[in-house]
Amino acid sequence: MPYLNLSDRYNNELQVRPVMLMDIAEVAELVPKVIDMLMLGGTLLEKYRCTDELTLTEQKEALQEILKYATRDVSNAYSLDVHMAKLAFKHYIGLGRMMDTMEQYKSGSVVLDRNGNEHMVYSYLITDFEKAMELLQKIDTVNMANNIIDEESKAAMLEIVYLALDCREDREDIAKYLDAEFARKAIRIYFDLPMVE
Repeated sequence: MPYLNLSDRYNNELQVRPVMLMDIAEVAELVPKVIDMLMLGGTLLEKYRCTDELTLTEQKEALQEILKYATRDVSNAYSLDVHMAKLAFKHYIGLGRMMDTMEQYKSGSVVLDRNGNEHMVYSYLITDFEKAMELLQKIDTVNMANNIIDEESKAAMLEIVYLALDCREDREDIAKYLDAEFARKAIRIYFDLPMVE
């Protein structure tokens, strides 16, 4: 049976298999609640999008419930970031291509700073969804220069980069090499947004 093997930032491995027929009714009720969270509007799932106003907590809890079904492992599903969760969700419900053999995905992307140093950058953890959305409202994701105009945006941008680096570097050290290009890449990875050229 084909499965997706995910390795999170802590090197925990999770296997995601396609939905079981006995779970379809429960999962079908949850799917509309996570379409916005996983930014899957405009896909085949658009017609199932929930029209009710959902809180961020309701969306997060629905995704966590789906991931419990998808991984059959309650404890490790909470360590997934939004990018890994999106991969797991798409494989679980059969959105996208199905594989004949196992595929492996590891969390994180390498981003080079202006000095050529490599930094591992991650998407936000599902458990941090509310915090991530709060920070997103404070910044301009298109024009990074706008984020240095006022102190709140500047602080939010630095906080997002700090969190994207999984809090593994000091904020003061980040500020020494942080430029608009690094911030743009880190922020887009953190929110699992497509890279734009």
